[in-house]
Amino acid sequence: MLIALSLLSLQEPAESAPPPPPPIPRMSAVEKVLLTVPEEYKDAMLTPAYAPDGARVAVLVQLPSDGALILSDGAASEVHDFVRAPRFSADGKHLAWAWGSRKDREHHEWELILDGKRARKADWIGAVVFAPVGDDYAVWTGKDVKVNGEGIYEGGEYTCTWGRKKADGYSEAPWQEPQWSADGKHLGFIGRKPSRSVAVLDGKEYGPYYFASGFTWSPDGKIAAWTGTKDYDEFLIFTAKKEYGQEYESVGAPTLGENGAMAYLARMRGRAVLIFLDNIVPGFYDDLGTPAVSPNGKRVVVAASNGRAEVSGGWFVDNSWMDGSENWNEDTASLAASGSKCFMVLDARKIGLDWWRVVRPNFSPDSAHVTARARSADGWQVLLDDKVSPAYDAVDTPRFSADGKSLEFGARRGRELLWVKLAVE
Repeated sequence: MLIALSLLSLQEPAESAPPPPPPIPRMSAVEKVLLTVPEEYKDAMLTPAYAPDGARVAVLVQLPSDGALILSDGAASEVHDFVRAPRFSADGKHLAWAWGSRKDREHHEWELILDGKRARKADWIGAVVFAPVGDDYAVWTGKDVKVNGEGIYEGGEYTCTWGRKKADGYSEAPWQEPQWSADGKHLGFIGRKPSRSVAVLDGKEYGPYYFASGFTWSPDGKIAAWTGTKDYDEFLIFTAKKEYGQEYESVGAPTLGENGAMAYLARMRGRAVLIFLDNIVPGFYDDLGTPAVSPNGKRVVVAASNGRAEVSGGWFVDNSWMDGSENWNEDTASLAASGSKCFMVLDARKIGLDWWRVVRPNFSPDSAHVTARARSADGWQVLLDDKVSPAYDAVDTPRFSADGKSLEFGARRGRELLWVKLAVE
């Protein structure tokens, strides 16, 4: 007995388990049901579009069998072979989408539908992009385009049209949608010509590049930037007057704030780093999403990942297709087993908890708050600083109200499409 006691006395004292993290505060939400999707579409894949004021919703319904349709204002459209997701204008008064049908084995017929009426027809039509101000829109169309045996569009000529302007002579369908400046006065895009890419600002071309993407504007519309490579060895950041990122292994798409304050991703020794105001933000990560610069140009936030997590982001292309809808609802068991750890990094400091996914953090208009979409075992939630919304099956991009007092977004719970408001304190 004495020996046993002596042995016990020599053992290290048992460490107590660390206390669990404090529960993350949940915000109360005001919800309004905009639409209950009919029972007949319960097995379809839904991609909703919400008017910015939350008054209307339109839904792309991809049917389990074949084809797709649009649900809008309580009515279902006819079924087409191909349908692009609907878009609302900034004031919510106009609704547009494009759809196409097989004409024969080598040709498709596309139409642009604006406010329920056919606005134009072409061999190929891209997504409609409304201007942030007014009711102008930009759209790509293709002429003499054929479809090969694998269903890929080949040949033809592509034209970008906006307002009364157009730029034509491009040889491939665009990888990135046209980008309006915040005041709706300027338009930029990446165009593809035989064996090269060009950046186009209000019709003026810059380049050429072997490949280019990630076009973006500063909030005041005075500076545009994009990512490109002239030999496919080294990607750089370009503006009309300067190049950035020569000292890094590779760089990603830029984001601009006030007075041209720039943030972008870079690779150093195989790890991801964030560059802001020409300086490396402390911290190395396995991956980073697209950074956001505060409107005042003084702060930066980004989604980061360590381990086997995946972050909404990429090195050379726009990431807006990561929309947090059913298109991104991977198998829950696989996500849980992957060890995914995504989180937000604000001004070099991790904030909030770890999540399976974190999608496109952004700032409030006064630069005081950050928001993002995130997914966990509970579902999709909207983050606001260190607080979270209730969980939903899908959430749309959150928007701050004009007075900054509420955060608003579309969400889906079962077959109900909701408009949700959270108070900003």
